[in-house]
Amino acid sequence: MGKLLSVIIPVFNDEANIRRCIESIANQTAIDTIDIIVVNDASTDETLTVLNSLQNNFSFRIINMESNCGAGVCRNVGIRAANTAYVTFVDSDDWVDMSTYEHCLKQIANNHDVVIYGLSYDFAKYNYREHKYIYSRPYSITGEFALKIYAHTIPNEINISPIVNNKLYRRKFLNDNYLLFHTELRYQEDDIFTFEALLWSERVSIVNNCCYHYCQRPDSLIHSVSEVSIRSFIAAYITLKNNLEKLGIYDRYKMEYNLKLKSSLLGVIKRTIDYEQNEQRRSDLLLLLLTMFVDSFNMQEFFLTLNTSRIRSLL
Repeated sequence: MGKLLSVIIPVFNDEANIRRCIESIANQTAIDTIDIIVVNDASTDETLTVLNSLQNNFSFRIINMESNCGAGVCRNVGIRAANTAYVTFVDSDDWVDMSTYEHCLKQIANNHDVVIYGLSYDFAKYNYREHKYIYSRPYSITGEFALKIYAHTIPNEINISPIVNNKLYRRKFLNDNYLLFHTELRYQEDDIFTFEALLWSERVSIVNNCCYHYCQRPDSLIHSVSEVSIRSFIAAYITLKNNLEKLGIYDRYKMEYNLKLKSSLLGVIKRTIDYEQNEQRRSDLLLLLLTMFVDSFNMQEFFLTLNTSRIRSLL
């Protein structure tokens, strides 16, 4: 059997974790069907030295970027370099269960556009794991229904994470719909990519009995907040709205859009409160966030889109 899945790994200055990441993929039960593509985002530490050493034992490609461009650009480079039916993404400090891709690749016969599997948050420092998105049984659903689950516009027994890494994407589906990561974004790019992928997908498969391990490090981007991350959050949702309006479908998906905007706003507020220790800096960032939010979005539409129970969740 030929290669069916390209696993794309963007890496920047992660000499401490890249070995574990690659070993978890190179030891997959379905390794004969997997092409590993590592995109080195102009690392300045010993990451490239570690990668070259790992090539003595494992088969994978290395693409070296000339300058640091961010994970979104690296993922796009990987998508363009792939020649398999499906692609997926893994961050360099994460890892996957050993039979994950074997389980997921069984869905290829059904020609699903997106394949989703379990996700856990791993707090290595505290030897603690939190299962956030675990599926007890498989599902096959329409993309339209998956988008509603993702945006929480309907009550459902399962949830879908905005994280792109616990998902496989049919490469032809990405190419046909011109789906790439928005290169101007360094934060929230996963939210937008997942929204657009589910929006255009026809069939989505949800797989049980496997898991992506999302490493939670205190020094990671997701655990930090800054003016740059706040401005990128605002820019991400402006970009998504503009795209929906250009396609003439914003009114149809206004509820999904505003509910995702709400949940992302709450996420940024929570990160600011949890991870910014300086009280004055925290207040300044929250003021910037709320000022930009009010200036950038239609507040009347935002609140009218939400029913009473959804407004209550903001409080």
